[in-house]
Amino acid sequence: SGAAADASETIRLVDIDYQQQPAFFETMVARFYVGYGTSTLGLPGDAEQPAPHFYTSGTPGSYLESAYPLPGAMMNHFVLSNWYDSERCELLDNGSQVDESCTNPNVGSANTQVKIMKYYSGATLEGTVELDGFGPVPNARVMIERDAFSGEESADENGHVADGDDRTYWIPIGVTDADENGRFSFTVPAGKLRISAFFGEPDLDAARSVLMTTDVGQSLSDIFQENTPNRNINPITGILANVSGSTWLSETIVNVSGPAGHSNGEEVVYGNLSVAPSFATGRLVWSGAEFFDGDALTNVSIEISPSWDQVQLEPYTVDTSSGVVEGHDLSFQGIGEVTFTGEGTVVSQGIVTVSDFTGNYTQT
Repeated sequence: SGAAADASETIRLVDIDYQQQPAFFETMVARFYVGYGTSTLGLPGDAEQPAPHFYTSGTPGSYLESAYPLPGAMMNHFVLSNWYDSERCELLDNGSQVDESCTNPNVGSANTQVKIMKYYSGATLEGTVELDGFGPVPNARVMIERDAFSGEESADENGHVADGDDRTYWIPIGVTDADENGRFSFTVPAGKLRISAFFGEPDLDAARSVLMTTDVGQSLSDIFQENTPNRNINPITGILANVSGSTWLSETIVNVSGPAGHSNGEEVVYGNLSVAPSFATGRLVWSGAEFFDGDALTNVSIEISPSWDQVQLEPYTVDTSSGVVEGHDLSFQGIGEVTFTGEGTVVSQGIVTVSDFTGNYTQT
C-alpha cells in the first residue's frame, strides 16, 4: 500500500489475456450475450467467441472473428426484448417525411451492447410438413428462428398478428422432428418466427470446414433476409440447429401475439409447411464388356428407398422402359413427344408443336 518512492517500482497493467473455457459458453451470461462460441460449434482449439455486439469483432485471429452474436440462440423461453422499435418517421400524403432530419432505425442502430432477455412460458406451435399434392413428409426436421426485432403484438379482430418492426435478424431458438405423418409441435415465445423444414442426414463437419477456411461474415446474409427461397443456410445457424448438410424444403412465417406467448402452452398457433414436389430422370445402362457397355436396361424394376436411417418409408418402385411410357401425371426432361388418347394437359417450359390434332386446343 502507499505510493512507491521509486517510479520504476510502480506496477502498471500492460495487457489483459482472457482465457475462456468451453464451460463458459454454457452459462446463462454467455448464452444471453453472444449465444455461442467455438466450443458450442464443435470447432477445434481454444474456446473463443463471436463479436459481442455490432461494429466490433470476435476473438482476434479466431474462426469467429467476423461472426455476429446470436443472443439467446437455441433458447425458446428467453428471447431478446430491447431491440424492437416500431416508431418510424411520420410521412406526408406524398410519401415525403414531415421532418426531413428524421431517420428510421436500421439493423445497426440496435442496442447490442445491452441485451435484455424476456421469459415466455410459450404458445404451442403445431403444423405439418406436406409434399404438395402427395401427402405428408415423414420425419422432416423443423427449425424455428425468431426475429430479434419483433415484440409483443396484439391480434386484430380477425386474429391476425402483424410485426411492427420492419428490420430482420433471425436467431435460431429450437429444432424438432416431424413424426411419420409429418406432424410437429414446439413451444414458442411471442414474436415473428420463421419455420423451416429440412430433410436428409446433416453434415456438420462440412459446415465446420467452411467456418475454418472462409470469412464467416460473408456467409451470414440469410440472418438479415425476411424470406429466403431455396435457402442456403449459414454454417453457424446450421450447426446450432443440426441441419447443415440437410436439404432445405420450405419455410413459412408465423407471428405470435404477446398474450399467446404468455399462455403457458394453452394458445395454439399453426405453421404448416408445403413443399413443392420435384422429380428426377435418368438411364440405367450396362457397364462391362465392349459389346454391351452402355446399352440400356429396359423393363427392369428399380426400388428407391431413403438412405437416411432415421426416415422410415415404404420403398418406391419404378420400371425402366425403352423410352415409351403410359399413364397419368408423367414428366420428363429434354425433347419428347406426348400422345393423347383423350383430354389432357401439357405443361412445358419450352416450345411446344402440335400436329395431327382434332378438337379444341389452347396454349398459354
